[in-house]
Amino acid sequence: MFDICINLFEQALFVFFLYHLNIDHKRNTAILSVITFIVCFLLISYINQFSISQSLLTIIFDLIFFIYLRLTTYISRGKALMFCIIPLSLTSIINSIVDMSVLLWLFPGKTLYEVLLLYQLPFDLLIQISHVACFYIIAKIIRKNAFNMPEKDWFISAALIGLCNIMAVCFETVYLEYETWQYYLLLGVYCVLIFIIMILVLFKSMYSHIQQENKQRLEVEILQSQLQSNERMLQMRQELNSMRHDMKHFITLLTKEDMDLSSEEIQDAVRMIDNINNTPVPINTIMPAVNYVLNIKQDEAIQKGLNFICTLNITQAIAMEDSDLYLLLSNLIDNAIVHAGIGKTIRVNIREVRETSMVQVSNSVNGTVVNSDGQFITSANDDRHGYGLKTIQAIANKYHGYFICEQDGNEVVCTVFIPFE
Repeated sequence: MFDICINLFEQALFVFFLYHLNIDHKRNTAILSVITFIVCFLLISYINQFSISQSLLTIIFDLIFFIYLRLTTYISRGKALMFCIIPLSLTSIINSIVDMSVLLWLFPGKTLYEVLLLYQLPFDLLIQISHVACFYIIAKIIRKNAFNMPEKDWFISAALIGLCNIMAVCFETVYLEYETWQYYLLLGVYCVLIFIIMILVLFKSMYSHIQQENKQRLEVEILQSQLQSNERMLQMRQELNSMRHDMKHFITLLTKEDMDLSSEEIQDAVRMIDNINNTPVPINTIMPAVNYVLNIKQDEAIQKGLNFICTLNITQAIAMEDSDLYLLLSNLIDNAIVHAGIGKTIRVNIREVRETSMVQVSNSVNGTVVNSDGQFITSANDDRHGYGLKTIQAIANKYHGYFICEQDGNEVVCTVFIPFE
């Protein structure tokens, strides 16, 4: 009777756990949950009357849980596979930990059979309490964090959980000193090796996925920058039309015999013209990444009182990824802003030179800033600047180009050449 209660509790816990892993469920999920619980309970009660391989039992129940998740949720096959493996694998791992911990700390020198003979009820209660606690924590973590991975990463994660299950069984068998413990030890070592390899594969896949997400995020930012540039261009055209109308009105005022140069209307017109002249024209080329960086850096330079002059002749796209081009331009212009001297002028020149794309940024300086080795002379506590130069050099090397930094009088010129693709 006690075993039946344990089976009822475990199967209910499994189904309840799988149900609460997901927020969105399909119709008739409650009915399917009850049916799954009944099928699992009847199956385990029937199987307990016979001798059956633990591996075969695990496969049968994992298949049932997989079908249940596919019928009741909208998750992918890979995610469903990983979730369906968790219940029995986690149960096996917890059982191994509790068995070995109890024998080592509470009953040293006794066998598991002797302990169960005397303390069957409290031992089983301890295991079930451990199950409930672990299932609750894992379900809460999964529900709280919206894990988003490629399909193959879910399959790899499912395989890793399965390997953890096998390793736990191997360690428990070795500890309990069964006659075949040597084979289980060797199997455990094999599993550890495969586990390490698959962890590396998973990390590589996740790193690629993160890079792809960053690239997509940058593309979105570039599109937003294009939209902002177009809006600014439209606004400038509207201001230009308004300026023409006001200039016509201004000229009319000048032709009057009773003209007063200090009048408020004339002063407002003069201020309006000054504002129009000081408004930077948005940069628009065939490369969104270039537009994105130059428009941002142009605003930054103007806010610092610097003259920002661009000479752009881009007839074909620079053979670089948008993320690398973004880093290259940002670091080049940041260096120019940091070292801008009394001339307060920054020049950006991008054009094609002999089968290469030339990206050149120059700025006025006070005194010597670049040494004979082409390296910037910076203060001892200016660590970020060194990293910027390393980034520029690394990007140039990545695309088989080269980076030159030189000083000509009171001007520093940094040039990067990138070969055509």
